Amino acid sequence: MNYVFCVFIENQLVLTFPIQNFDRKSGVVSKRFAALLERVAGISAEADDWPAQLNKFITTHPHRWWHGVWIACEIKGEPGAMTPAPGSISVAQVFCDARINIAENILGFGPRQVNAITAWAEDGPQNRWSRARLKEMAGRFASGFSGLGLQCGDHVVLNLPDIPEKIAAFLGASWLGLISVLDPPWRDVANDPSSAWREFEPKLILSCDGYRRNGQWMDQADQLQHLIRTFADTAKVIAVPCAGSRIDVQNLSGILPWQQFDRLGKGGGKPFEYVGFDHELAKIPNTDNTGFISIQSGPWLISALQQWRLLLDVQPECHIFNAVNLAQDDWLLGVCVLATGTDIVVYDGDISAMNGQILWRIIEREACKLVQFDADAMAALVHEQHAPMDNHILDRVETVVFERKTPAAQQKLIGEAGFATNIIWYV
Repeated sequence: MNYVFCVFIENQLVLTFPIQNFDRKSGVVSKRFAALLERVAGISAEADDWPAQLNKFITTHPHRWWHGVWIACEIKGEPGAMTPAPGSISVAQVFCDARINIAENILGFGPRQVNAITAWAEDGPQNRWSRARLKEMAGRFASGFSGLGLQCGDHVVLNLPDIPEKIAAFLGASWLGLISVLDPPWRDVANDPSSAWREFEPKLILSCDGYRRNGQWMDQADQLQHLIRTFADTAKVIAVPCAGSRIDVQNLSGILPWQQFDRLGKGGGKPFEYVGFDHELAKIPNTDNTGFISIQSGPWLISALQQWRLLLDVQPECHIFNAVNLAQDDWLLGVCVLATGTDIVVYDGDISAMNGQILWRIIEREACKLVQFDADAMAALVHEQHAPMDNHILDRVETVVFERKTPAAQQKLIGEAGFATNIIWYV
C-alpha cells in the first residue's frame, strides 16, 4: 500500500507527499500537479524541498499560484483581474471579482452519451443516467424553478434520498444561482427538521413520497402534510416520486403535483446564472445537528477540483463510489467529481443491507477504481463488523480516500479489504 499525506494551506489543498520516508519520487504527485508546480512556480517536484519552496511561493505570489490552479483545474467562468497585492491574501480575495456557475462546471465535461450516474438501492442496481440525461434533467429542474418564480439567492430545500433526482435538483438550483438546503429525510427524525428551515425562508421544498431504509418502507405522507401546514403561506411543497406512499400524495390539498412541476420544466432551457466567488451555494447540517453550515460557491469548487484534478487527476470511466452515510459535505464532493468527465455510483440505503455486504458488492459489481469513505460509513462498518467476504474481488480499486484522523480499527479494515494500490489520507 502507498500511503499519502495531503497538505492544506489556508484550507486549500496545494500538495501531497507519501508518509513513509517522505519519498517524493514515488510517483504520488500527479503529472498534472507536477506540471502546475513547474510552469507556475518554477519548482521541480523532484526537489527534496519542493513543499517548502511552494509554501514560500504561495505566500509571495498568491495571485500567480491560484490563477494557475484555476487553469489547471479547468474551471469554467471568469477569474477576474489578476491584480497582485502585497502580503498574504486568501483565495477568496484573489478571486474577489470572479464569476462562475457551479452547474456549468459540473455538467460541462465529458461526451453526452457516456454514463454519468449509476444508482443503487438496498436490493441492488436501479438505473443509470447518461451525461445527456443528467444535463437534461438538471435543465428541467432549473426551468421548473424559474417557472415558479424562484430567483438567484432564493432557498430551495432538498429533503430527498440519495437518488439521481437529488443531484439533478441540486444542479438545477445551482444553474439559477439558488441556494440548496441539503437535508435528507432520515436525519434527526425524532425532531422536526422543518423548524430549522424556517429561518432560511425557503420558497420551495422538494421532499419525497417515501423511501426505503434498512429494509423498511418509510412513508412520508404525514411529513408532507406537516410541511404543507407549516409552510402554507411561504413555500410550495413538491413530492418527488420515490418509493411511494399509502395515499396519493400528489392530490393532497396544498401540494404542488409533480406532474405540474414536470410540465413547467419542459418549457425550454435557461441560461446559466453567473454568481460571485463567495455566492452561497448550499446549506448543510452541522455534524452535531446544532444548525447548518454555509457553503460558498467558489471556495468549494476550487477545493473540490483540487482533490479530483490535481491530487487524483481523475480520468473518465473511473466508476467513483463515494460511500456516504450522513455527511452532506461528502455528498457534495462526490457530485463535484462529475466535473472531470468521469462517472459516479450513488447508493440510497443503509450499509447493513445484504448482510452488511452492500458497499463491497457495489464496489465489486461496478468495477470501481476510486472509493471515498466518509467517517460515519467507516465507523458503522467497523461497529457492525461488516468486513468484505472472501468471495469479493476488490483489486480493481486503485485509490481509497478517507480522513487521516480515522481510528486505527477503521484504517485496519480498509487496509485488509484487498484493494490494489493507493490509500490517501487527509490531514
